[in-house]
Amino acid sequence: MKKIVLLFVTLFSVVGDCVADSIPQSMMQRIYQEVRTPYKYGMVVAPTDNYHKIDCPTVFRVGDQWFMTYVVYNGKEGLDGRGYETWLATSNDLLHWQTQGRLLSYPADTTRWDANQRGGFPALIDWTWGGSYGISRYKKNYWMTYIGGHGTGYEAVREPLNIGLAWTNGDITQAHEWQTAKAPLLSIDDKDVQWWEKLVQYKSTIYEDPQRTLGHRFIMFYNAGGVNPQNSLKAERIGIALSDNLKKWKRYDGNPVYAHEAPGIITGDAQIVRMTLPSALNSHCNATLSKRELSTLNSQLSTLNSQLTTSCSTSRPTTPTGSTTPTTHSPSRATSSTGRTGPDPT
Repeated sequence: MKKIVLLFVTLFSVVGDCVADSIPQSMMQRIYQEVRTPYKYGMVVAPTDNYHKIDCPTVFRVGDQWFMTYVVYNGKEGLDGRGYETWLATSNDLLHWQTQGRLLSYPADTTRWDANQRGGFPALIDWTWGGSYGISRYKKNYWMTYIGGHGTGYEAVREPLNIGLAWTNGDITQAHEWQTAKAPLLSIDDKDVQWWEKLVQYKSTIYEDPQRTLGHRFIMFYNAGGVNPQNSLKAERIGIALSDNLKKWKRYDGNPVYAHEAPGIITGDAQIVRMTLPSALNSHCNATLSKRELSTLNSQLSTLNSQLTTSCSTSRPTTPTGSTTPTTHSPSRATSSTGRTGPDPT
C-alpha cells in the first residue's frame, strides 16, 4: 500500500504516517524540484480601482472548466471598507478568467453575526498532486467555510472574526447565494477554545481523509491569533479541527500544528497537497509518528521551505498604486488585525 505525505504549499509539515528518518535529503530535494514555481505569468484577476482588494483564490475543476472563488474587500484602507464578500470566476485555460458573480454577499439582516465579513473557502476539493482537482458533495450539498464577523473594516480591525459554514445544493458552476448558518461553526468564545486561537480566527479549509489518519473523516486546517502562554508572543498559527459530519468539530489536542515563534511572523493559510512517495520508501514507513520523529521531519521540511522561500518569495506583497492594482495599507495580523492584499471583481 502506498504511503502518503501531506505537504503545505507555502509552508511544509507532515500529518502522514512515515518515519521521519525514512525521507532522505535527496528525496526532499526531488520534492522541491517538483513543487517549485520559477515561472510567473502575472495577475489574472485584478480590480478596476484602488477601492477594492482581492485575496485567497481557491481553484477547482468541473469537467473541462476551471473555477476560482476569491474574497473581495471593498475599501482602500483598513478602516474605510465594509468587509469581505466571496466571488466566483471561471476559465478555460487557468490564465484568462471571467467573473461570474457573488457566492457570499452582505446579508440584508445587519444584526447577523456575519453581517460584514463573509470571505469563503470551498471544502472537499481533490488536492492530490496531479489529481482531478474536482469538488465533492457531502449529503447532496457542496460546502464552504468562511471568515465571518460583524465588525466593519479589514478583517478583524474592529471586531474579532470566527469561522462560519455555508452550503448549497445548486449548480456549483453558476454564481448564486449560498446558505449560511445563524451562528459560527468555530468561535473564539467556544468552551473548548485553545490558547492559540483566543483572539481571532482566520482562513480555514476542509479536507476529506478516507483513511481517517487522525481518527475522523474530515480535517479542517485553520489559522488563528493568540498569545503563547510560554513566551507571551502574540502571533498567527495553524491548527486542526476534526469532524465526521462537517457540523460538529473537535479541536486537535496537539494544536497548534505549525507555528513560527518569532515577533511579527504570520503562519497561516495552510494548503495541503497529497503526494505519493515512491514505493521504495514504503518498507521504511511505520504506522505512527512519535513526537521526536515528527519534530525531525518538520525540521527537514522547514529546510525545504527555506529553499522555496529563497527561489520564490512567500511574503504578502504590497501592490503598487495604479488603475488596476490597489495600494495596500492594512494592519499586521500579529498586532490587531491582518495583512492581506487584494482587488475588485467588477
